[in-house]
Amino acid sequence: MEQNLTMEQLERYESAFDADLAKKVAMRAVTANGIVKAATNPEVMRKDRHQFSVMLEQGKITNQKQSGRCWMFAALNTMRFAVMQKLNLESFELSQNYTLFYDKLEKANYFLENILETLEEPTDGRLISHLLKDPLGDGGQWDMLCNLIEKYGVVPKEAMPETAPSSATRELCTYMTRKLREFACVLRKAHAEGKAADELRTRKEGMMETVYHMLCIALGKPPKSFPFEIRNKKKEFIREENITGKEFFEKYVGLEYGGLCQPHQRAHCG
Repeated sequence: MEQNLTMEQLERYESAFDADLAKKVAMRAVTANGIVKAATNPEVMRKDRHQFSVMLEQGKITNQKQSGRCWMFAALNTMRFAVMQKLNLESFELSQNYTLFYDKLEKANYFLENILETLEEPTDGRLISHLLKDPLGDGGQWDMLCNLIEKYGVVPKEAMPETAPSSATRELCTYMTRKLREFACVLRKAHAEGKAADELRTRKEGMMETVYHMLCIALGKPPKSFPFEIRNKKKEFIREENITGKEFFEKYVGLEYGGLCQPHQRAHCG
C-alpha cells in the first residue's frame, strides 16, 4: 500500500538535520560555493602530483564539442600520435567528421537490414521497439571503430573538416532517426501488403541513397582521395598526391587495428 509523506515525517527529518552540525556546515559551504568546490579536499590535491614517468607530445587539444564522439576522438588521438612521430610534426589531427560520416551511414544500413530481417515480428513487440529506439546515435565502441578504419581508413582533418552539424549532432541524429523510422514503417507496410523480397531490397537501396545524401548535406562529401601537404618541425615540406583514406592509414598510422576485430564483430560495417 502506497504511503504518502506526512508532516510529522518532515518534522523528524528537519530535526535530525538541525541536530547534525556537520550537515549544517556542509549546507553553508555548498550553497555558497557549489558541490564540487565544497567537496574538494586540498590535502588530496597536494598529494596528487601531475608529473609522470612517461610524457607524450600529444599535439594540440582536440574538441568533440556538442557530440557523442568521445570514442572516435580517443582512438584518432592515439593514431595521430603515430603520424606525428613518423613525420616529426609539432601537432596533427585526423578528421573525426570523416569517421562520423561513415559511422552514421553504416548504422543506417545495419538498422534497415535488421528491419528486413524482422518483418514477421509484431510491430508493438519488444524487439521492434528496441530497434526503433535509437537507430544511429553517436555512441560506439572499439570493434565498431576497427571496422570503420579497416573499411574506410582515415584522413587528415583538412581533407574533411568539421561542419556545424558534426560539432553539434543533436539535430542531425533527430532528423535521421525520424527518417529511418519512416523507412522502417514503409518496409513493414510493404511486406504486410505482400510485396516481394526483391522489391523490398530495391526500396531499401533507395532509402540508403537518401541517407547518403542527407549525410553529404550535413557533413560534406567524404573524399575518395586527397592531396596530403604538411610541414614538419624542421620546416621540411611533405606532399603526396591522390592518397586514399586506407592508403593514408597503412602508410602513416600503420597500426594493426583491423586484425583485432573478430568476424562476429563485423556486422556494423558490412
